[in-house]
Amino acid sequence: MPPSLEAIIAATVTVVATVVLRVVSVVFHIKRARRRASIKYAKNETLQSMGGCNMRRLKTCAVLGSGGHTTEMIQLISSLSSSHYTPMSFVVAKTDTTSVMRLEQLSSSSKIFTSYKIYRIPRAREVGQSYVSSVFTTLHSLFFSVTLVFFRIRPDLFICNGPGTCLPLAILIFILRLFRSESFPKIIFIESFCRVKTLSLTGLVLFKLGICDLFCVHWPELVEKYDSPGQGDIILLSSFIEHEKFSKS
Repeated sequence: MPPSLEAIIAATVTVVATVVLRVVSVVFHIKRARRRASIKYAKNETLQSMGGCNMRRLKTCAVLGSGGHTTEMIQLISSLSSSHYTPMSFVVAKTDTTSVMRLEQLSSSSKIFTSYKIYRIPRAREVGQSYVSSVFTTLHSLFFSVTLVFFRIRPDLFICNGPGTCLPLAILIFILRLFRSESFPKIIFIESFCRVKTLSLTGLVLFKLGICDLFCVHWPELVEKYDSPGQGDIILLSSFIEHEKFSKS
């Protein structure tokens, strides 16, 4: 005997309510952990020491964009401990012809990148592509990346810095987190250095979604514009820049 309509509705409502509660729980955990991380960083603790990341090996995945994004990401990854952030995987857009070459050049001259895997996915958005058409290419990249995230990489830590390629991956990794635990996998977004007054489209979407454990920028103007007072949702990274306005306050 087929289930009644009332039973189907009740089961559907139960499933939807369970999913919603799980999403709310994980997002709340992320927001609370992000505030604690901002306090730690304000006390001059490093990004590597936040959230207990230095207590265990982390299967790490990073996205290489193109041009400046790749340069910034390689500089960031090269400063990480190879004993903790291992194994390392890189995701590159299929149309990117230079990032892998630059990574291989660094690998041949450095002991940091002695072992890593490279995965290619369709680019979510080409440079100059319209926002309307980018919705469809992003969905294409999203569906293509499902197997990659859930079965091949399954990272503990995901690091990205702005290329459109990282958006579908970040969403899928957040979904993976719903099935694993409230703490892993973690997502760290570091806005590109060239973004001074406005976030990139990828950064803005991820910031509004609230799924990043750490959301970092290089310029105080971005903190002023997007971070609510006392929230600590955005970390201003220390660098060679003199943040006079913030250091005086």
